[in-house]
Amino acid sequence: MDIFEFIRSWNLDKNPTTPRTFKKREVDLLLEDIEALYTSPAEPKIGSLNPGIRDGLDLFSSQPQRRLDSLSVPILLSKRVWLPDPVFSAIAPSAASVWEKMPDSGSTYFTNAPVIHTGWKHVAQIPASQRKDALRTIFSVAIPRLLKLEQLVQCGAIGFYSWERLVEDDLPKFQETAMTLKESGLVDKVGTAYPQHDYSLGTRLSGIRITIQDDHPVTGAKAGTPLWISEKMPILVYGLLNALTSDRLASRFEPSLPGDRIVYDFVRSNGKSYTDKPSQDNFLQLPALDAAVWEDVVAIRKDSELLDRFREMLAELSIAESSLAAEAIRGGLKDLAKELNADKALLKRTGSSTLNFLLAILGGTLVGGYTGNLASGALTTAMSAGIPYLKDLAVTAFGGQARETKLRYEVVTRILHRF
Repeated sequence: MDIFEFIRSWNLDKNPTTPRTFKKREVDLLLEDIEALYTSPAEPKIGSLNPGIRDGLDLFSSQPQRRLDSLSVPILLSKRVWLPDPVFSAIAPSAASVWEKMPDSGSTYFTNAPVIHTGWKHVAQIPASQRKDALRTIFSVAIPRLLKLEQLVQCGAIGFYSWERLVEDDLPKFQETAMTLKESGLVDKVGTAYPQHDYSLGTRLSGIRITIQDDHPVTGAKAGTPLWISEKMPILVYGLLNALTSDRLASRFEPSLPGDRIVYDFVRSNGKSYTDKPSQDNFLQLPALDAAVWEDVVAIRKDSELLDRFREMLAELSIAESSLAAEAIRGGLKDLAKELNADKALLKRTGSSTLNFLLAILGGTLVGGYTGNLASGALTTAMSAGIPYLKDLAVTAFGGQARETKLRYEVVTRILHRF
């Protein structure tokens, strides 16, 4: 049974925005059914994309920072977009035990003292007398959006997974690994490369803007000067979570916040960091795929032969046998981008404007996050396929499911104008 079968077995698709009230006995049975989901690991997909746990869950929150149609470009340029299941995450008992260890839940599992946390609560943390109402609220927000994505799930463009199931066995190893990363002399550089609001503080807590309110005569700092949270453990834990899930799903990582990308790179490279600027050779110009109306996305996904070839070639980058082969594939993608810009059928749906698509492959360095300016200085990360994670973490660079599927390169993509 998948999430959509679960929805229909409980008739939650009948009135998705105003679900019925459940009886106490029904609540117990419903929790049993949801707990039975995702017991088998998600099958990795080469050429897939993972926007990150927080970005994925945010799409189904009551006050999302991004709309579902923000997935248009990833859906059209990736074999599959992986999203964490918001219903399982919010109500499955096993998900609660993982959430209660996260820094943004208020837990001290990874820290010696409480850190900034969200007020979000899992159903298991809500008094029994209030759970029926909590379930209705969760379903009324998440299910209409899930149903909107069902066609894309059916054609393989979107896949749902439980991030809790993927990471729960590795959390004890995260403690020592995160502490070692925290002690690195580079962690402060990585954690302050962007303003604080460009770093997620957990799976359910986005960045927070912090500045000096008034001029500080002692230090000379002016009002509005950016400040950063001194405790870097939350961003390190979140980086580890994204590294683990991306690895298990054999996907590339494309978050909305540049700080999340740079922390991910820092984690994946065993705490290494370098400064660099992106080469103009790393940019492709593509039709503005995000200008297509949402109703056209499924049709474009199914009908565009050129985009299908683009997805195939992008996936081939991850399994290229050598850097020479990878460069040849990247050259082919540049030629294909020119064909896409001349495709009249596609341009009819997207308009004449274009977008800048960052495409980087591992060639000694891995391109990190970028701000809105194409030429902005950014931290990049040195990385090689033979370097294991710190403290023998079970997930190694290109290890786990990724190694089984013979991934050799980590492909970095980014729609730059989203910043």
